[in-house]
Amino acid sequence: MQPDCLVRVSAAILALLLSPLCGCVNSEKSGTTAAFAHANPEVVLNDTTLVALRERILAAPQDLAWESIAWRPSLWEAVLEGDREERPVLLWAMNGHPLGCT
Repeated sequence: MQPDCLVRVSAAILALLLSPLCGCVNSEKSGTTAAFAHANPEVVLNDTTLVALRERILAAPQDLAWESIAWRPSLWEAVLEGDREERPVLLWAMNGHPLGCT
């Protein structure tokens, strides 16, 4: 995945996770207690905690290290390159979509 795609996917996941809490942000203005605060009395959803939550959800640079690998779309290309460089070849074969979207 490209970095901007990861950001969009992360934002979508964050939106889905926080969608039940949509009323929580405005509930402070109305004076009602948020459902989120009832479940987690020590955590209050505000601009600061939202940023901290987003940082916990987003992938860290070491989690994205696999993107720096020069993957080959063709096994034969990889075999020839591995032979030239005297390096092994990893063949990753799957049946179906990697995210389970069939």
